[in-house]
Amino acid sequence: KALYYKGKSLWEEGEREDAVEALGDVAENPKDVMGAEAAYLLIKDAFDSGNFDKVETLVFALSEQKTGERFYLAKSYLLLGDSYLEKGDKEGAKQVYQSIYKSYNGQGDIKAIAKSKMDAIGKKNK
Repeated sequence: KALYYKGKSLWEEGEREDAVEALGDVAENPKDVMGAEAAYLLIKDAFDSGNFDKVETLVFALSEQKTGERFYLAKSYLLLGDSYLEKGDKEGAKQVYQSIYKSYNGQGDIKAIAKSKMDAIGKKNK
């Protein structure tokens, strides 16, 4: 717990490098909400750094660990779709967003975000 709170605090202060270091250990066990959020923040950091291949690797690793924290898994998949868009793969991004839209039934506005992103891709293709 201490590493999680340290990492979150550093993240909020904009100390990404130190935050990522602290959150790395927490993210190794994404079965609880702290671990899943830590894993998501590592994925967010990779995305923000433009390391889209790392985003893909980390998202699939989180998925394979079968976290029960669907909210952070869904948020991670949204970043995966965004990374596909950044790499020019509109079809891959659309498939990710569609999958989230069809299968996610949890908290937050994840489903609405996925729909909005799908619609934006559709408008750009016209």
